[in-house]
Amino acid sequence: MADDGKPDDKPDVEPDDKPDTKPEETPDEDLGDADKLGDPGKKALEAMKRERNAARKEMNDLKARLKEFEDKDKTETQRLQETAEEAKSRAAKAETNARKLQTAIERAPEGASLAQIKAVAKRLHGESDEELEADADELFSLLAPSTQDTKKTLPGKPKENLSGGGDPGEEPEEKDPRKLADLIGRH
Repeated sequence: MADDGKPDDKPDVEPDDKPDTKPEETPDEDLGDADKLGDPGKKALEAMKRERNAARKEMNDLKARLKEFEDKDKTETQRLQETAEEAKSRAAKAETNARKLQTAIERAPEGASLAQIKAVAKRLHGESDEELEADADELFSLLAPSTQDTKKTLPGKPKENLSGGGDPGEEPEEKDPRKLADLIGRH
């Protein structure tokens, strides 16, 4: 209270716009009026100021801890979200690879090797099962020899080719093996 008996315009508590001020550094503007209160009033005023400063210190500490926990939770949440997204991506990729391999196994022609099945599965494209099956059939048809090709390429009895080097109707000039061997040595 001021000398005229009216309360001071200055609040006993400082505004919250200075959260970083330390309680020990809080200025005590109304110490001049405390001299008029006497010893019991001074003691009560000092006790109130200590309580106020302790409450401010505790409030600032709690705000700092709250911010720390919020930041910690935020980064933890972000980390967990990233881990979940990575796991979803890996699971989707594994499912796709399993579908491709299963389709390749089901569509493989009889006698296809494991290496051929894996190669086809690796190259399959398509979103639906029907697209994958059509692609597998097409790839296996490229790998497997057709039945017409196998008939043409199967070895049979060799045909004799007894014609000469020039005109097939002409007889060779020399028939004696020794003379022919001498001719080969000269060239």
